[in-house]
Amino acid sequence: MRKPSSIRLLALAMGIALPLTSAQATNSTSTNPNVICRPAKWTDVVVFYLGNYVAHAATTLNLPGQSPLGVVFVILAALFFPISGVFRGFRAISTLAIFAETELQTAARAGALCMVVELDDRARYEFEGGEKPIQLLSTKIHGSYELPGSHGLRLVPHEAKFEGDSVGSINLWEKVTKPFRTEIRTVTKISCSYSLVKAFVALGQTLFAITTLYQTKGDELERFGFAAFGLTVAPYAFMSVINLFGNLVCPEYPAMYLVESEALRSLRAISAPDENDLHVWFDGVVGKLAADSDNSVRRQDDESAVTRGQRPDITRVAPLLSLFLSLLVGLLKTCIAGAVPLAIIGGLSGFRTGSSSTYHQRVWTMTWLGFGIFAGGGGFKMERVENRQFFNIRRRRFAEDFRIVMATFLYAAPAIGGFVVVGQMILESGVCIEVG
Repeated sequence: MRKPSSIRLLALAMGIALPLTSAQATNSTSTNPNVICRPAKWTDVVVFYLGNYVAHAATTLNLPGQSPLGVVFVILAALFFPISGVFRGFRAISTLAIFAETELQTAARAGALCMVVELDDRARYEFEGGEKPIQLLSTKIHGSYELPGSHGLRLVPHEAKFEGDSVGSINLWEKVTKPFRTEIRTVTKISCSYSLVKAFVALGQTLFAITTLYQTKGDELERFGFAAFGLTVAPYAFMSVINLFGNLVCPEYPAMYLVESEALRSLRAISAPDENDLHVWFDGVVGKLAADSDNSVRRQDDESAVTRGQRPDITRVAPLLSLFLSLLVGLLKTCIAGAVPLAIIGGLSGFRTGSSSTYHQRVWTMTWLGFGIFAGGGGFKMERVENRQFFNIRRRRFAEDFRIVMATFLYAAPAIGGFVVVGQMILESGVCIEVG
């Protein structure tokens, strides 16, 4: 006698446990005899949200030493504007940090090193008083330090070089197999990780999203067309793919690390014991900037360059040309980030409206996608809540910047509307499994 397969036993158990009066739910229009359906519950909607939206947003890459509140805003921005998470992945990939020759150079490329600089007149006005932000908005800095109001901590240039920085393994294979070889203690060690756990989570979420997209066929596409709830996962799946590569190329740092600069040495010289009015100390310096790199740092208030992950003083071009190139690169990123989800949705649905999709469902899902593409840059600027121009100094315009960030969330209205119609479509279509 042939034994029943485990799949059929599972289907039989579900048929007994679930209140089904037939092979299909009353709210399902599936005509496949091998499909068993049941009415969807609110828990099914929650599970769909958590697995296809929230979990993807949680894999978004963070900046080195990012503040707790900054991390929260990053996740929220990725949840409402998944393209903002794609931009962060692009930034991590563009650093090519894994290909740096030493750990200090790797940290510099990843944006994990800061240096003491003297503030110019404009910066002193902007940050007058040197007040520190609350801990929820404070960037984590390794070690301890105390600076006078005339100085601040600034990001180290992307291609900075360091004195006495011995060149380690330049072969990629040697970098990969480094944990399995004898440790060399003559080189500087900086705490970091390539976040394999987050990379595996991103991989798992990518596979889960691909499965969701693959299952979005047949009855669902026939009923809802391009507004099908399974297709709304496309931008989140793309975000997870980019974050996966970003995790592999750029390590994560739990804190920012201070390197010695000319300004720091000058402070040490004038803060001798007989100078009682100036209280300056530093503990935890991990390296010393080479003279060329130290001199290349321009003292200017260029918040947008730091916020987008660019490093000042790398490209010396005319201001208008620099602005044009920046806008061109941003437009190119937006086009790529938006074209991929649109291609997935169009390829699977042919942009057909479906037999029973409503006007509101089509409008909300497409508005959600469109705003997600063009408001992704606004979501990317959630980092404004944490001052990463001069670390841990509160700006005069902090309240204004915070209002701008809060106003950005007004663009989340289409995403919220999209979540609502997705839930409605799930409840309408039911939950089905294929047993044969």
